[in-house]
Amino acid sequence: MKKNISSSYVLRSALFFFALVVFYFPIVSKALTVGSPTTTNQNNNYVVNEIPTISTPACSVDTLTSNAPGNTVAEWGIATLSWTQSNCTTLLLSSSDQAFSDTSVAGKTSIETVPIGRTTSFILVGKDANGTISQKALTINMTKTTLGTSSTCQLYSFNANGSNYVQVTTGQYVTLDWNTSSGCTNVSISGNNGVFFNNQANVSNMNVGPFVSSVVYTLTATDFNGINQTKQVTVSVNNSYYNYNYGNSSDNCVVTNFTASPTYISSGQTTHLSWSTVGCSSVSITSANGSISNGYYLSANGSIQTNPIYGTTDLILTANGNNSTTWPPLTIYVTGGSYSYNNSQNSSGSNAITSIATNVGPYSAKLNGILVRTYYPTNAWFEYGVDTSMGSNTSKQNFSGQVTSGFNAVMYTTPSTTYYYRAVTESNGVISRGDIMSFVSKGENDTTVYAQSSNTTNTSATQNAIANPATGVFLSITNTNDKVAIGETVEYKIDYKNNTTKALKNVVLNISLPQGFTVTQITTGQITSPTLVTADLKTLAPGYAGSIFMQAKVGSGVSLTNTLVTNGSLSFTYPNGVKDSSVGYVLNHASGGVSSLGGFALGSGFFPTTVIGWLVTILIILAVILTIRRISKAKKPSGMDAHH
Repeated sequence: MKKNISSSYVLRSALFFFALVVFYFPIVSKALTVGSPTTTNQNNNYVVNEIPTISTPACSVDTLTSNAPGNTVAEWGIATLSWTQSNCTTLLLSSSDQAFSDTSVAGKTSIETVPIGRTTSFILVGKDANGTISQKALTINMTKTTLGTSSTCQLYSFNANGSNYVQVTTGQYVTLDWNTSSGCTNVSISGNNGVFFNNQANVSNMNVGPFVSSVVYTLTATDFNGINQTKQVTVSVNNSYYNYNYGNSSDNCVVTNFTASPTYISSGQTTHLSWSTVGCSSVSITSANGSISNGYYLSANGSIQTNPIYGTTDLILTANGNNSTTWPPLTIYVTGGSYSYNNSQNSSGSNAITSIATNVGPYSAKLNGILVRTYYPTNAWFEYGVDTSMGSNTSKQNFSGQVTSGFNAVMYTTPSTTYYYRAVTESNGVISRGDIMSFVSKGENDTTVYAQSSNTTNTSATQNAIANPATGVFLSITNTNDKVAIGETVEYKIDYKNNTTKALKNVVLNISLPQGFTVTQITTGQITSPTLVTADLKTLAPGYAGSIFMQAKVGSGVSLTNTLVTNGSLSFTYPNGVKDSSVGYVLNHASGGVSSLGGFALGSGFFPTTVIGWLVTILIILAVILTIRRISKAKKPSGMDAHH
């Protein structure tokens, strides 16, 4: 049976279908046209539909602020910079003190500054994929602390087992004790064996050891203004290497004291030595570099002034009597010199060589080092600090294998402060440390020197010479042979060139030879010490190149185990007043023998200076005499022989 469909139902269905078409048709129509553009001739009245473009928001650096009240910090204070940004794919931070130089801070929202020693400007630059740049700038002001006329920190005493000198046997401990005033905000103790104890202001003693070698401890007490007071004690170890004879018998020769005043000196200064003995007839004082003029058969008790000392030196006192007694080596530490401190971690054949520091100013210095070729890829960096413990490091630089190269890094300093540093390399898990060297930063009122922050790897200009492509100023030092012999005269050639398009002013060349060498001649410049040469080259025109020739004598004090490094630096000023420098070096090794002509070498003088030289000279003279006699005999008439 069929159902009847009412007219009202049909009407309602029609209205519903009409509404559905009216509502959904525009949406369906748009969906069909988007993504399927139709480009037609307008004369046919077709509609042109285009794909809509989605625009990317531009990079925007919105804020750059600091946590310093009023953007002001006390001298050497540290501030935290914070920022907000959006849509920046790269983010670079720079500062007027060069602590940041286009340093990437992408992914960060804050960063700490280095200690601020002067008013410093910061700029944060962002960039997006389309190249749109946005930036914000901020200036941190510095307020200088006014130092008092005297330190509020007083260091009354510093002892080891109650004395400033104590002798122990291998494996023993000693007690260090000290007494300071309440004005000392920090007390630190460092040893020349690399140990360092900080924040000791609230204690007055500690046990140290066990000892396997002699150690000199230095206590530094500092007040709120940064003024230091220092004292030293020595712990000497009696081991089998030295012959100590301490006994009650008056027949024994005993050394009771051997000291220097002062122990720390600047390069080229002298120090006063004093000693005392019991039961000894005389003493001898020796060193590797001629620090003592006449050190043999000195009185059993007495004192002497050393010669000028240019590098850290060990002095050895031996007392003579019924027995012979040797005192532990007395080390004279030289700051500001070209020679390194002896360092037990630097073994023969080390891959890291510490070179001279350049661009030394009040607030920064450029550290230089040499990486000797290794088979494996190598990391290189510097350790540095205000004492020989050197608690700070520069960033690591990467080098491929089979490379001999110079490298450098910038460290930041406080004015008028002694710093210690050394080059470090790591290859295939083996760490090599160069010798410790030192420099003194400039005073605050001295001319500021700009230390260029560059990780550009210097490349070899010759086998042993280094150019500095970062500045476009070339310096190389070369000599003929790697091996040098005691008594030999070594000839150097020093080449320099201004490869820039600007005239360089205030150009000064400094050359430092290894300890044990003595400069004998140089074509340009002045010999300022046995191993130091300075040449004032004044102005170098663009493209100008020059050469200097130098001769040096190899003395008996030269190291037979370590690499011998001749360092050079060429400092100069750009037309805009910025100062910079280039460095160069040459490496040699002592053969352990003497020169083949024993002092009869070209340029060292006509007369020989050694026994071998005299023997060679006598043989030459005899050969000449025999030759003359043969010639004379050949010229005689044959009848003259009948008369003899």
